[in-house]
Amino acid sequence: MTASPRLAWLRLRRPIGFAASAPGQEMALLMLAAGAAGLVAGVAAASRLWVVRRSAPFVAGAAAELGTDQPRVAAVLGAGLRPDGSPTALLARRVEAGVALYQAGTVTRLIMSGAAEMGQDQPAAMARYAVAQGVPQHHIELDRNGVNTAATCRGLIVRAGGRSVVLVTQEFHMSRAVYLGRKAGLDVVGFASPDTEVRPKALLKARLREIPAAAKAVFLDRF
Repeated sequence: MTASPRLAWLRLRRPIGFAASAPGQEMALLMLAAGAAGLVAGVAAASRLWVVRRSAPFVAGAAAELGTDQPRVAAVLGAGLRPDGSPTALLARRVEAGVALYQAGTVTRLIMSGAAEMGQDQPAAMARYAVAQGVPQHHIELDRNGVNTAATCRGLIVRAGGRSVVLVTQEFHMSRAVYLGRKAGLDVVGFASPDTEVRPKALLKARLREIPAAAKAVFLDRF
């Protein structure tokens, strides 16, 4: 039996209509993805601003602002090692800042916090660097569970023993470190180490990383 002209017309029209709708569907998906990406970026940027504002009152501009009137410990946060096991420029500046606080009498102990994995032991390398600058080994404590900033703050809940803690890191990382310390219930203040001799590319990468990391600190990190 020969198909009616109406059925033949519908058969012809169906693929044409489907093909015509495909670009529209693709555009809708692209717009949806762009909107979602914009929302994520907006949340991350807002989180970064929130973290900076909340932590600003607890960041010392100079060692003199910390004083020596109360017992404090300094937690020096890890920042990676070179292939030969020596501290990177970022990490060396942090350890030097911690040593300066110890020698000034601002802190009584140094807690070296970082990861110990893949054959590299950050806290041990940090301790060796500090000892070479005159800090007694028995005034240095190693925290090998400090795989990230939140983990360091969790460890400090016990290690600080109720004492005030000076968090030593660079300025770009300081706000998040102090924010997490306060969120963990610690009495913390931040002290920024210099970022001299650090490659500009590495510094830029570290600064950009802080934007999504701030969102994690606000919404995901728990104590």
